[in-house]
Amino acid sequence: MADATVNGVTFSSKHVRAFLPTGYVLELKSIDYGDNLEKKTQNNMNGIPIGETQEEYKADCKFDVGITEYNKLVALSAAFGGIYQIPAFPLVINYLNGSLVTFTDTIIVSIKKSSRKVGEKEQWIGQSIECNVVGPILWNGVPAYTPGA
Repeated sequence: MADATVNGVTFSSKHVRAFLPTGYVLELKSIDYGDNLEKKTQNNMNGIPIGETQEEYKADCKFDVGITEYNKLVALSAAFGGIYQIPAFPLVINYLNGSLVTFTDTIIVSIKKSSRKVGEKEQWIGQSIECNVVGPILWNGVPAYTPGA
């Protein structure tokens, strides 16, 4: 597999894949993902901070695939009524960090936006897919957020 990027960092030895409901496996060219949990500081009547409340957990994910991989996605989507109707599926990202420890992150997503990437001479070179993240990101197997915990 050729080099790909994970959150802007290029890795030469890694696997970045999407596992689709029918068993197709897509190899991704790049993926960017992250999450956040908004928190609000609570003050007492004198304006002194006394704690915080959690707001809404949000995660985002965007990935790029080549033409061949996008065509697999289109073929799969016919059974569901289009790419926006494909049920949520996992993206599994394996990569080595700087200390040569392998990390595996998992993101369950559904597709919300798709746009073509055009290269020189207006040639279609791939597809950018923006996703709705369903549930918390699993950062190396640990959920980023557990509601009610």
